[in-house]
Amino acid sequence: MGLKHHERFITRTRSWKPRNPRSVKERTRAIVFQCSSSIVHDGLVAQSHKLARIGNKDLFDTGGESQLSLSPLWPKNVYHLLREAKSLSRHHQYPSPIVRNLTVFMRKSPQSELIPILTKEDLNSVALKL
Repeated sequence: MGLKHHERFITRTRSWKPRNPRSVKERTRAIVFQCSSSIVHDGLVAQSHKLARIGNKDLFDTGGESQLSLSPLWPKNVYHLLREAKSLSRHHQYPSPIVRNLTVFMRKSPQSELIPILTKEDLNSVALKL
């Protein structure tokens, strides 16, 4: 695959077809892969901008000049909390929330402490505090 010892970090892959085929380019081939741990997942998401500079030819030994694009697929509960937290952060002009170890975190400023958001009630209480 071009990444040394990738089998330690990626445990399973499968093809994926987006629900809205117009949302991706015609020649895009999408795959989903499962990471060996949430720490590996967080690291890949955090470094996705660097991975985008690597060509698929180098990664998969294929022809062509296509690029790699990573987008996280979160569990439904994490996705919904993250979406609501992003909306709240935009409304109050706070830094974007982040996800670490499948937990959503928010903060009032880039220097302030991260506040974990585990439930919608947590998000509501954070909205009142911030």
